Amino acid sequence: MWARFDPERLAAQAGAMRVVGTSGLVQPAASLPRAAVRHHRPVIVVDPNPTGLDALATVSLRGSAVSVVPSILPTAPPPPPARGAAAP
Repeated sequence: MWARFDPERLAAQAGAMRVVGTSGLVQPAASLPRAAVRHHRPVIVVDPNPTGLDALATVSLRGSAVSVVPSILPTAPPPPPARGAAAP
């Protein structure tokens, strides 16, 4: 699986990079925010503590993932009713 891991391609395709609850030190995932910066994508870091990625971040949000992430993710519409199920 990691043989096909291409952070440059993933970052180029991303609209923004959200980095949640990590020190940013473990590879290969740590390369993703750096690739996002090279492709001029915003990087949003969410962590209760300062991280090694804060200097790269467009914005750093302090707090737990459970308290911060819901406010930065778009709200998804409810799924359509299952086939044959009555609509509400």
